[in-house]
Amino acid sequence: MQEDSQIETFISIFKDFLNDVYTCYPETALYVFKVFIDGLSKTNPIYIVNTFSENIEPYKEFIITRNEDFFISNKEVFKDDNQKFAGHIDKIINIWKSKDTPPKTKECIWRYMTLLVKLSDKINCNGNGSGKK
Repeated sequence: MQEDSQIETFISIFKDFLNDVYTCYPETALYVFKVFIDGLSKTNPIYIVNTFSENIEPYKEFIITRNEDFFISNKEVFKDDNQKFAGHIDKIINIWKSKDTPPKTKECIWRYMTLLVKLSDKINCNGNGSGKK
């Protein structure tokens, strides 16, 4: 189905994003998050899409317009009931805020975030963003 394909594409890109960030910044917490996402993607991939979508919704315009306030001003963008995402995504935000992060890395983060927002919107428009799979 096209819908399942969109979810698989979202998960694949999200994993690529985490892998790229981990390659540049090999922190234990990012590795743990990568393993968590890998496992969750096999058992409940729609949870990943839903959590991303629900938490990013108020900030979509920041991402689409590449407004750095998304990273600089928002202390807690990602929240979920079990805190599975929050602390790990904060690591990426901290990477962004670091003076040592080169512009090329920030550009890469923007591209991933923009693509993930667009894919999650497409999945939600097709009626896949609710329920568990």
